[in-house]
Amino acid sequence: MESELEGGTGFTPAPELVPEIVEELDDWVSDEMEQNAVECAEWITFEESGVSHAPSSLAAASVYRAGILVNEKRTQAEVAEAADIAEGTLQSAFSTLKDRDSVNWKRHATGRGQVESRGGGALKHLRDKFRL
Repeated sequence: MESELEGGTGFTPAPELVPEIVEELDDWVSDEMEQNAVECAEWITFEESGVSHAPSSLAAASVYRAGILVNEKRTQAEVAEAADIAEGTLQSAFSTLKDRDSVNWKRHATGRGQVESRGGGALKHLRDKFRL
């Protein structure tokens, strides 16, 4: 993750790291998946307080989660490698995203997911569907 690590003094927010992670993934990623990942990273970075994960791990968790939602799932190992973080770090950040039960994951008639900030316990549907 050059933009976060090079120079050592700059801070790059998680949403800006998502495209770098997506680019590092071996397989093609749809615009829908990337957009969902950016929206999730924006939400967790700018709307949730008390999240103590590095931007790279939040961005990676957002990419992983978006893949699940749009049926383009990558393994945690693949995403962690693309983000240049440990798989355990990704698991921890993903767990934090799951626990922040204030994003509504709306399913469209096409079966594809879209992130909408609406609040409530809508992640229960995601947990139940994917047994997360």
